[in-house]
Amino acid sequence: MKRGAHDHPKMLRLARTLGITRGLAVMRIELLLHWMEKYAVQGDLGRFDDADIAAAAEWPTDGDEPRRFVEALVSCRWVDISDEHRLIFHGWSKHCDRYVHIKLVRKSLLFADGTIPNRAGVSKKERERDGLDLFLDEAEQERKAAIEGVQQPLIPEEPACAHNVRTVGALSPPPPPPHPQDQERDPDARARARGFGPGEETTAPAELGEGERALIRAWAINHAGSLVPELVQLEQLCLAYWRPKKKSSDWVSEVQAFVLRIQRERASPPRGSRPPADVRAVSREKRDRAELDSERRKKQLEEWQREKAEDPPEFLRKAARHRPAVISLDAWVDRQVASA
Repeated sequence: MKRGAHDHPKMLRLARTLGITRGLAVMRIELLLHWMEKYAVQGDLGRFDDADIAAAAEWPTDGDEPRRFVEALVSCRWVDISDEHRLIFHGWSKHCDRYVHIKLVRKSLLFADGTIPNRAGVSKKERERDGLDLFLDEAEQERKAAIEGVQQPLIPEEPACAHNVRTVGALSPPPPPPHPQDQERDPDARARARGFGPGEETTAPAELGEGERALIRAWAINHAGSLVPELVQLEQLCLAYWRPKKKSSDWVSEVQAFVLRIQRERASPPRGSRPPADVRAVSREKRDRAELDSERRKKQLEEWQREKAEDPPEFLRKAARHRPAVISLDAWVDRQVASA
């Protein structure tokens, strides 16, 4: 938690609302923040139900306690209500640690409230290699376009004329372009971006666009990291394979499924294949060593039994010097053989 948040009025208000001390309120928020850094890195706290949120902060989960705890967080402005995510932690991009920004940048994700993560924690070489700068630049452009569209004046600055006067609500600002994450959740959005209607199937194009390739690359970093250098070749193979055979409205998903199939084929060995030669040699060596140890112990046991039968007094005197009196002679012989 950032410096100064312990004495923040919101913290004091939360303590009064829940009927606990300020120290306990600080502990609840600290526990919730550490839990979110692992399970809700985007700040979309509404993915989980009220009982999970209360359990993360070690608040009682019986009866109406989870609902009371979440309502206290909302009323004290620690959590905001969202139509898309149900609940969003207020100012999560400011409260979280630096490595949360790094994780979101490497996964090509934004915060739940639309805030763009700080790319300073990821090296420029890594961003250029994985195409992360392209995703972040597009997100910044979309955010600026949305802000400019909202702030656009409804009444023009030209002299008022009958043909150019706008009434409030007559023209709405153009909607912002679809976000790559929304396209990933909505397959028809990718079809509309390429000029097709929802659900309209087409043959495989000659190649995918830059935005679609950036989307596939961001997905492959998390799901098929070993195949990232070969994405262009795999994309061409997939399109060439399906072009004469089928039609689809979502060729990004087709390429992703093709990449996953190639990854599974390379990871799994062919059926009936033998282990490598070095593995077989190690197994053979272990088996031979075990057989030699067994023969050596068997011979030593026979030698002890022969000495016992030939000269029992001498054998008993030797055994009495080297064995405790609490075990039998046969048990001592077996122990000597096993330890040899």
